[in-house]
Amino acid sequence: MTGTAVDLDAYPPAEALARLCALGSETRTGFAGGRIVWRIWGEGPPLILLHGGYGTWMHWVRAIQPLAGGFRLLVPDMPGFGESDAPPRPHSAEGIAAALAEGVTQVLGTDAHLAIAGFSFGGVISGHLAQALAGRVDGLVLAGAGGLGAKRGDMPDLIPRHPGMTAAEIAAAHRRNLEILMLSDPSLVDELALHIQHRNTEQHRVKSRPFSMTDTLARALRKVGAPLKAIWGERDATAGPYLRQREEILRGIDPDVDFRVMPGVGHWAMYEAPDEFAALVKTLLKSPRY
Repeated sequence: MTGTAVDLDAYPPAEALARLCALGSETRTGFAGGRIVWRIWGEGPPLILLHGGYGTWMHWVRAIQPLAGGFRLLVPDMPGFGESDAPPRPHSAEGIAAALAEGVTQVLGTDAHLAIAGFSFGGVISGHLAQALAGRVDGLVLAGAGGLGAKRGDMPDLIPRHPGMTAAEIAAAHRRNLEILMLSDPSLVDELALHIQHRNTEQHRVKSRPFSMTDTLARALRKVGAPLKAIWGERDATAGPYLRQREEILRGIDPDVDFRVMPGVGHWAMYEAPDEFAALVKTLLKSPRY
C-alpha cells in the first residue's frame, strides 16, 4: 500500500473513496461475456474479499487499510454488481464463482495459494469459489454469511424505493434500511455509509437473496477442504436469535471450525468495528501460510 493512510471521515464520501483507491491499484479480468473490476491494496499473502448482496467493494471500505498491513487484498465488484459486468443467465452462485475463479487465475496465476473472506452474500459465493479453485484456498472466513439453510432473524420490512420518491425520501429510506439490516448502532449510519448504500443499490443487476435463503453454501462447503473460520456480529439482524444455529450447521460440516462472535456488533461488522474485525481476520488466518 503506497502513500499516507486516509482518514475516511476527514473528507466528503466521494473524495474519501477516491483517496483510498489511489493508495492501491485497479485491474480487470475477463470471463465469458464480460469483465470483472478488481481493486488491489497491500502486500503479503493474497486475500480475496467478497462483498455482500446489493453491494460492491465498498462494503469493505473501513477494513481495507487495517487489513492491507498483512495481506495483498484483491477486492472485486462481483459479476452483476458495481462496475463489473453481469454474468450469463440464468444467474447462479456457481456461475459467479466460476467467473471470479477465472479472474483469480488471471491475476495470481494457476498455482498461487490464497485465502478468501466473504461477507453475507459474498460468504455464499466464497464457498463456491473455494470449490472452483480446488485445493488452492488455505483459509476461508465467512462473515455473516447466508446460504446455510438457517432460520433468518425477524426484522422490520425494508423500505422499497421507487422513481416517484424525492432525494430526501430516498436518503431516509437508505438510512432506515441500514438501521434495520446492517448496523446495530444507528449513530454509525454516517454520510459515508449512506453514500455507499446509495451507490451500491443503484448498480446491482443480480438478485442475491434467492441464493442466500437456500443451503447452497452449506452444500458447497462439504466439498471444500480449506480450514473454515467464521465471524458473526452478536447483533446481526439476519441471524437474530438463530446465531447458534449457524454455528451448529458449520460445526456439522467442519467440527474444527473457528467460530467467533463480535459482541455488540451488527451484520456489517467490518464497517461497524473495522479494526477489531481486521485483527480477528489476521488471528483466524495465522496458518503456516497465513
